[in-house]
Amino acid sequence: MFRILFLITVTSFFASSTIYLIESSKNQQFSSFFDGVWWTIVTMTTVGYGDKVPATTMGKIIGFLVMLSGVILLSMFTATISSIFVTKKIKEREGLEKVDVSDHIVICGWNKDTERMLKALNNHAKKRKLQIVLVNNLPPEKIEQVINSYKNLEIKFVRGDFTQESILEKANIRQAKEVVILPDETLSPYPSDDKTLIATLNIKSINPKVKVYAHIIDRENFGNLKKANADEIIVSNEYLASVLADQIVSPGIVQVLSSLLSEDSTTKILRIEIPPRFVGKPYIELFNYFKTEKNYLLIGFISDEETITLENILSHDYTEIDAFIEKKLKEAGLNIKSSYVRLNLNPPLDYVINKKDDAIVIGNITV
Repeated sequence: MFRILFLITVTSFFASSTIYLIESSKNQQFSSFFDGVWWTIVTMTTVGYGDKVPATTMGKIIGFLVMLSGVILLSMFTATISSIFVTKKIKEREGLEKVDVSDHIVICGWNKDTERMLKALNNHAKKRKLQIVLVNNLPPEKIEQVINSYKNLEIKFVRGDFTQESILEKANIRQAKEVVILPDETLSPYPSDDKTLIATLNIKSINPKVKVYAHIIDRENFGNLKKANADEIIVSNEYLASVLADQIVSPGIVQVLSSLLSEDSTTKILRIEIPPRFVGKPYIELFNYFKTEKNYLLIGFISDEETITLENILSHDYTEIDAFIEKKLKEAGLNIKSSYVRLNLNPPLDYVINKKDDAIVIGNITV
C-alpha cells in the first residue's frame, strides 16, 4: 500500500511539473504550478472537469500517460485497501486475529453445556451487553451461528489451544475481567483436567488479578487447581447425590432448584451491592427494604476474604506437581494471595451488616 502511495505521489509531482513547464508559455490555463497539480489530480482520478486542457501535442501525450497511470495506480490502491479489510475480516472469522476488547469474559474450551451457559449469560445481560471471547477449535460455521444466536452478548472468537500463552495473548487475557475454563471437547470427546491446570497456571502468570473459574471432571484434581490459584473450582456432578437425597426426603426440591438454576428461568440467585446507608444496620431492615422496594428475597450475605498464601496452598507431601506449580508462579514473579468467599446464609434478624458484605437475594431478572 505504501509503495503504491509513493508511486502515486511521484507520478503526480512529475506530471504536475511537466505539464506546467510545457503548457505555461502557450496556455493561460496553466499559469501556476498549482494549476498543474489540479489538472493532474483531476486527470488521474478520471473526473475530467474540462476546465484545464493541454493545448500542445506533448501536453496531450502527457495527459494520456497520466490517465493510464492513474487508472492503474488508483485501481491497485483501492484493491489493496479492499484486500486488507477482507483479509482482516477472514482472520476474525477464522479466529486468527487478536481481539480488541477489555474487561471481557474469556471462555476457554467448548462442550455440550457451553451454549446453555451462553444462554444464561444472555438472559443476565439484558441491561448491558457482555463482551465474551471464545477460545476453542470449533469450525467457523458453528462460531458464526453462536455469534448470531445471542443478541445481548458481543462475542469474539480466537482459534487455538488455550493452554498456549500466544493464544491467550490473542484473547487479550491481560485486560480480561474473568476467565472460565471448561473441559474441552473440540479436539477429543474425552477431555482431561490437565489442560485446565496448565491453562490456569499460564493465565495467572500473564494476569494474576483476573478471576479464573475452572470446571474440572475429576474431584481428585481439586487440590492441584487450588494450588494453581484458581479462584473458583466447579466439579462435574458434585452435588448430584445430595440433590437426589434431598428430593427423596423433601419431594419438590429438584423443582425448586430447577426454577432457580435453569438457563431459561427469570428467577435467579443474585449477588447485589448493599446501599451504604444499611452498613451497621440489622439484617431485618435490609430484608424489609429489598422485599418492599425491589421485590427481592434476602437470604444472606457474601464477602471476599484474602488470607491464603503460596506456602499455605502447597501440600505438605511435596510432589512434582507442587514443584512445577511453585516454579511457574515464581518465574512469573507472583506473590500469591488467594481469596475465598465467606457465606452467611439465613443470619439472625439482629445480625449487623458489615461494609464488606454483599447481599444474596432471590429475584427476577429485570427485562
